[in-house]
Amino acid sequence: MVPQSKAAGDVTLLLGAWRSGDPDALPEIINMVYGDLRRLAAAYFRGERPDHTLQPTALVHEVYRQMAEARPVFHDREHFLRCACLMMRRLLVKHARGRKALKREATPMAVEVEARDPDTVLAVNDALDDLERMDPRLARITAMRFFLGLTVAETAAYLQLSNRTVKREWLAARAWLARRIDPGRGLPLES
Repeated sequence: MVPQSKAAGDVTLLLGAWRSGDPDALPEIINMVYGDLRRLAAAYFRGERPDHTLQPTALVHEVYRQMAEARPVFHDREHFLRCACLMMRRLLVKHARGRKALKREATPMAVEVEARDPDTVLAVNDALDDLERMDPRLARITAMRFFLGLTVAETAAYLQLSNRTVKREWLAARAWLARRIDPGRGLPLES
């Protein structure tokens, strides 16, 4: 296994090649971080039904496809992974919107309700946009905990923060989201 610091440096070098127009750099970057991307995508699906209509591998492949089309500029490995997380969030929100539209059009007998309510996903996504403007780190913690389902320890590791900091800020984010979205609804955000 490649040590993390070498892998991060190699990814940063490849990102420079990507910025310079090397079309072969992105597949190499994806190869180097595929395990991280797959773990992030899989984390979202913890607690979801096994027959969820979207799967982690498909989510990672869609992120790759969008990156190849859009050719975004990344500064380093961390920036790349943060952008990938944001793309995953957008794809999951798009998926939730589609499920919500299908629920409206279908008869109640034809709809199988998935574990994560599309209304909650959309409400948290909208609130997260406002939180991002107020406190970007709190928004990243919220996205990782709610959308990706990462544990406190996993979130702390990805953001290079202490577990204590993530716990404290996650509590603050949950309280803010509950007030922002609907105080009477009881937002289903586990600790």
